[in-house]
Amino acid sequence: MTAADAAEMVRRIRDLPTPNAVAMTLLSSLADEGLSIEQLTKTISLDQGIVAKVLRLANSPFYGLARRVTLIPDAVSIIGWRSVRNLALAAGLARGFDLGRCPCFDLGAYWRHSLACALCAEALARARGEDGGLAFGGGLLHDLGRVVLACVAPDDYAKMLRWRADTGACLFDAEQSFLGLDHVVIGGMLAEQWLLAPALVDSVALHHQPPEDGSAPLADLVHVADCVAHGLGLEGAVDESVPPLALHSWRRLDMAEPQWFNLFAGVESEHAALCQAFFPGEGTS
Repeated sequence: MTAADAAEMVRRIRDLPTPNAVAMTLLSSLADEGLSIEQLTKTISLDQGIVAKVLRLANSPFYGLARRVTLIPDAVSIIGWRSVRNLALAAGLARGFDLGRCPCFDLGAYWRHSLACALCAEALARARGEDGGLAFGGGLLHDLGRVVLACVAPDDYAKMLRWRADTGACLFDAEQSFLGLDHVVIGGMLAEQWLLAPALVDSVALHHQPPEDGSAPLADLVHVADCVAHGLGLEGAVDESVPPLALHSWRRLDMAEPQWFNLFAGVESEHAALCQAFFPGEGTS
């Protein structure tokens, strides 16, 4: 890809629309502790596609309810506003990208991993007494640049994916070779364009190389969550691999071994339930 091609791709990224109003409100709520559960419930109820997924989760075998849930307020009271908001946010963002021209991109695997990373990041934050909402958002958005590149440069991205599959090359090297840009740079650019909280921008732009000085704590957390999610194999792809782990980020989390095992079990269980709601008819993989 020439410099002119790369510049045109950046222009197309800047022309991408923001997510719909419901998704943007939910994104803003991650950094706004003043937003009430009633306001969130009202916002979610405006989007019937999101409502369907939330009710599917509430009525899933994971919760084993004796009666059928048909209203969002009931879902909130039964499964918790956190689970409702998290699924609603993922569902709202998922509809924002058209990947019809890039069939090589496995969108199901992308969202399964994004959900797994989000749940890992949230669980890590809560174990440390930190903001689980921002952590979930950072994990959910961390690979945003991948799906953006597949949207704005579908042919080149498809070629890159095929070449990577044949050679086993690192994703960064493959993206740089075919596109002149990588998904971290592009994701950070779009996160800034959406005016997301600075910590969320950092978690997208720095999640593969968090600063050694600890100046981006959410990026630290999302980086480790990304590695853990890949290690658990929740993406469901046959070629899934664990990216290099930054030891300074791992050490800063200072988690004891029993905490890790509890986290793994909790994430795997909740991920299965979310995937049942997110991918109806596909099981839990």
